[in-house]
Amino acid sequence: MKIFSHILEEDEVLEYLQSHNLSKQYQDAKGKILQGNFQKLDLKKREPKNAWVWSFRINKKYRALGYEREGRLIIVEIDNHQ
Repeated sequence: MKIFSHILEEDEVLEYLQSHNLSKQYQDAKGKILQGNFQKLDLKKREPKNAWVWSFRINKKYRALGYEREGRLIIVEIDNHQ
């Protein structure tokens, strides 16, 4: 599985996380990915595979979407996955 050196967020993502009280859950998931512990996070590359778009589960309801750039994952959106 892919291991990222850093996970960065855009400002809008941080605002969304705070407004929906997801900051702690997101930080926990982010830490697990950086440690290489992917259990229950469902980290996967989205279709089409050549777009380099990745997603991972924050909780049962929300997913983080981002793109890979130079070994980093840049989160650009939080998606209500239901």
